[in-house]
Amino acid sequence: MRGRQSIAGLIALFMLASACGDQPTPTLPSQTAQTSADGLNASGSGSGGTFTLQVSKNGTGSGTVTSSPSGISCGMTCSRSFSGGTTVTLTAVPGSGSVFAGWSGGGCTGTGPCTVQINNNLTVSAAFNTSASSANQPLTFIESTLPDGNVGADYAVSINTTGGSGTEQHRFSLVAGSLPDGLQMQSFFGVQSTLIHGRPTRIQTTTFTVRVDDGAGTATRTFTIRINAAVTLAITLPGPTARSGTVGQFYFQNLFASGGRTPYNWSITGGTLPPGLRIIRASNGNRIEGTPTTRGLFTFNLTVRDQDGQQATQVTSITIN
Repeated sequence: MRGRQSIAGLIALFMLASACGDQPTPTLPSQTAQTSADGLNASGSGSGGTFTLQVSKNGTGSGTVTSSPSGISCGMTCSRSFSGGTTVTLTAVPGSGSVFAGWSGGGCTGTGPCTVQINNNLTVSAAFNTSASSANQPLTFIESTLPDGNVGADYAVSINTTGGSGTEQHRFSLVAGSLPDGLQMQSFFGVQSTLIHGRPTRIQTTTFTVRVDDGAGTATRTFTIRINAAVTLAITLPGPTARSGTVGQFYFQNLFASGGRTPYNWSITGGTLPPGLRIIRASNGNRIEGTPTTRGLFTFNLTVRDQDGQQATQVTSITIN
C-alpha cells in the first residue's frame, strides 16, 4: 500500500508541474536576410527580419496591382521588402478591355483585395484576362516609360502588352539599341509581359526598341533607361542599439544596408562583440549570431563596405542580460 501511495504522489507532482508551465525555454532559430535599398533581396522566415513580397501577373489581359502599405505598383514595381509581421493588402485593377480573373499563391483567392501577413518570402499571382469586347483591339504596349536605376543596385521592371489577335504567348526581343550594362531582358515573363532585370554596372543612359510578337502580329516601342550613380552607402539595421540577448540563449541580429554596390562586407572595426557572438558573412544573409556567455553592455563600431570601397560605420551596442 505504501508503494502505491508513493507512485500516486509522483504522478500528482508531474501533473502539477505540467499545469504550471514548467517547460524548458526554447531557443530562437537563426533567421537570415540580405537586402539593399531596392529591397529585392531577402530571405528567412518569422517576424524578426525583412521579407520580400513578389507579385507576378498572368493571363491574356492586362492590369495593375498596388499595395497598402505602399511599395508595390505592378506594372512598374512588382517586388518590395517589408518588415516581418507587416500586414499588406493587395488590390488588382484590370486594364482597358480586361477583367481581373483572381488571385493565386500566398493564401490569396477570389477577386477582391487580398490581405497577407509578411512572415516569410511570398509570391502572389494576379490573373488578368482579355474581355470579349477587346478581342479585336490592336497589339500594343502598356508602359511608355521605364524607371531609372542606380549602379550596383538590383533593378527589375516588367513590360506589359495588351490586345492583339494571336493566341500564342507574347514573346519579346530587342530590335534596336541596347540595355544598360548589367541588365538583361527575358523573351517572356508571364503570358503578356517580359522582365528587364539585373544589376547596373556603370552610369549611362541607353535607348532601345522592344518588339512583341503574339503569333499573329507584332508591335514595337522605344524605351530609355537612365542609370545614375550608386546611392550613398548607409547601415539601415541595426540602429545604434541592437536587440538585447540573454546568457546561454541563442542570439541573432540581421545586418542590412542600403546604397553602394552589393555584395556588402561587414566587420567590427572598434570595440568588441559580446563574448560568444560573431559576424556571419553568407550569400543568404549577413548577421551577428551565437550564444552569449557574459552579461553586460557591449559597444562596438559596426562597419559595412561595398564593392567600390565605399564604407559606412556606426557605433552600436548590445545588452546581454
